[in-house]
Amino acid sequence: MMKAAVMEGLKQIFCREVDKPVPGQGEVLLKVHTASICGSDVSRVLKGHRMYPLILGHEVSGEVVETGPGADPALVGMRAALVPLMPCMKCEFCQQGLYSSCKSYSFLGSRRNGGFAEYVTLPATNLLPLPEGVDDEAGALIEPATVALHAMEMGRFAPGQRVAVLGAGSVGLMAVQWLRIMGASQILVSDVVDENLECARQLGAHVTVNARSEDVVARMIEETGGGVDLALELAGAPQTLTQSIQVARARGSVVLNGNQPKDATFPAE
Repeated sequence: MMKAAVMEGLKQIFCREVDKPVPGQGEVLLKVHTASICGSDVSRVLKGHRMYPLILGHEVSGEVVETGPGADPALVGMRAALVPLMPCMKCEFCQQGLYSSCKSYSFLGSRRNGGFAEYVTLPATNLLPLPEGVDDEAGALIEPATVALHAMEMGRFAPGQRVAVLGAGSVGLMAVQWLRIMGASQILVSDVVDENLECARQLGAHVTVNARSEDVVARMIEETGGGVDLALELAGAPQTLTQSIQVARARGSVVLNGNQPKDATFPAE
């Protein structure tokens, strides 16, 4: 048996004693050391999910303590973070390496039990080994860090560019750090929470804008002299979707990464 945070219904999540999972073919059993809460976890608790009961948690690090049939026993003892996406590896998209387009995927903490528990099973191929010097907390945050980096890659970020980050949640703050490290000339961040904006400044943002008290579009266009080279929409709100398009300069790039809760409209101009 093990302890787990089990989501049993809308706004219903409880600490329960449940059966300890057994690794299947090609799988390992990971003893969870650290699990971070993603915004999607909060959304599933507060707004509902397609299946119950479910153990959430896909930002996880830990140690391999057991292997199933077909998995290398030498993996036992390895510290690792988990990669939550589990593509089918059979469809045309998977055959091209386009795993996020797989229609038959599974996902740890969403379509099968995740890491808000003492143990979690996953395919050995979904382990990301952690080198010395990367602690468990940093390991658990690799997943959201890669979300931010992928958004930058999709927008073809290049050093020296001016970039707007709309939404200073966990992924937005990761983006600020990546942009600083990778040489953005100007990082502009908007949010509605002063504490998030202060954190963005400490992490390297040059300009921060509270959308509750300022006109985000006017301020960012003024600060950049005409708009940003790349706008990253990381909040998942209709207004930030619109703002991301409006703050981009002519022939600039816009990446829409946040999950929109409802239909959004695009500006006509």
